[in-house]
Amino acid sequence: MDTNNLRVIPAKRENSAHTAILSGKKIQISGTSREYETTAFVVLLDSTNRFVAGTPVPTDGMWNLQFTSDRVAKDRGALDVQLYVVKEGSNVIVPIHIPNQVRNQINGHIVSFLPDDARDVPSFRDRYIDLIIQATRQNYVATSVHDQIKTGNNYQSIDFGGLFRQGARSQRDSLLERIDFNNASVLDLGCNTGEVSRYIRQLGARLVDGYEYDPFFVE
Repeated sequence: MDTNNLRVIPAKRENSAHTAILSGKKIQISGTSREYETTAFVVLLDSTNRFVAGTPVPTDGMWNLQFTSDRVAKDRGALDVQLYVVKEGSNVIVPIHIPNQVRNQINGHIVSFLPDDARDVPSFRDRYIDLIIQATRQNYVATSVHDQIKTGNNYQSIDFGGLFRQGARSQRDSLLERIDFNNASVLDLGCNTGEVSRYIRQLGARLVDGYEYDPFFVE
């Protein structure tokens, strides 16, 4: 499952896991989600966003998700699972609240699935973020080829997921959210860092092509 194109909206307690039944090499998690007009699924990801298991949400909203030890990666990235509701045909995912007691029960049982030498999964994410932020601080102004239009660096904000870098221009989210992009094809000319393109994709566009002429912004 590709989670890179999914937009996460805030969790609501109407979407919550209630219990975890632990038995041998099997875990069953039960919970409730509000009713959906379209088909929806509960999906379980590990802490590195790897897909573990999924199940449809019944019409009454009472779901049960089961998975066995063979679905769990054999490293410590398998811990601290995340639950989401995914609507069919949508790029929006809704977090499901997992109470601490239930989370601790699940983690404790998943540990029994892991080998003794299980390791953390290395990540260079923070380094990548630092590089991008350093680039946005460069004193650089691009000039277009045809009309000699000047564009300064760092006018778009960048959302790194948990870390937000505010650009010089105000956010466009509230304006974009007024437009129905569901299943649309969108062309973003002069996309700069592509932040608007990515957000439109998250709002349900089927395809977004972003074009940027300046090599610095592309890189």
